[in-house]
Amino acid sequence: MTENKDYIKLTDLKTKIWQAQYKAYRAVNTELISLYRDIGQSIAAKQEDLGWGQKIIQKLSEDLQNEFQRIAGSLMQT
Repeated sequence: MTENKDYIKLTDLKTKIWQAQYKAYRAVNTELISLYRDIGQSIAAKQEDLGWGQKIIQKLSEDLQNEFQRIAGSLMQT
């Protein structure tokens, strides 16, 4: 079987695309983890200030759903 130099270049391009996608996924995941940590810290601090039973998470969930109605995702679904 003879190798086609153009095909080898295509393989290189596919590898570069996969690598770029992986880097993008990692960057997004890093940002989301940071966001979730910050949200958790904010909730914990507010619960400490107001005490348990104040429905902080329920109120926050409702406010976020109202604010971000057009965004679909597991955080925005109840």
